[in-house]
Amino acid sequence: NHTDNSTEAGSFGASTFSANVTGLPKGTLIYWKAMAHNSNGMGYGGELILLTRPGPPTNAVSTGNTTDSISLGWTNGEGTDWVEIRYSDVGYPSDNLSGSLGYWGTDNFTTVAGLHYLTQYWFTIFNHSYKGGLWSTANATAYVTDITDNIGVPSVTTGAATLVEETTATLNGTVT
Repeated sequence: NHTDNSTEAGSFGASTFSANVTGLPKGTLIYWKAMAHNSNGMGYGGELILLTRPGPPTNAVSTGNTTDSISLGWTNGEGTDWVEIRYSDVGYPSDNLSGSLGYWGTDNFTTVAGLHYLTQYWFTIFNHSYKGGLWSTANATAYVTDITDNIGVPSVTTGAATLVEETTATLNGTVT
């Protein structure tokens, strides 16, 4: 649809130009071309495309953990087509090339498995848009940190009773 346009009126002569366009939708493929008019007619530049950045992810939380996994949930930003989660045990991955890949998909939840027992992990969530052969990544990311748990069947040892009296006793044991 080439009906939406930005126009700047005036007398400019032959020169380079730029136009700041606002209000573009997030994660959207935009087709554009330059036009100029003079007394001899209308001149047109070639059509180009750009892909605006999607909105950033928000509301990122850890929704549960086990001895070797951490589950995450988040809200995808407007215009998001793909979600990438990178994780590390030394701090938040700073870009989509650092850390380890924990998730690549289109959902707003995942469980990252194969983690080490009782280890703290830092997760960075990236929102991407892909249209018309172009990739675009949100300017901001969401962060979550959590520790894998010691969840599982408890180990229990029953100890000897102590302080046994006529109607009372202390029962002992250990849970690990």
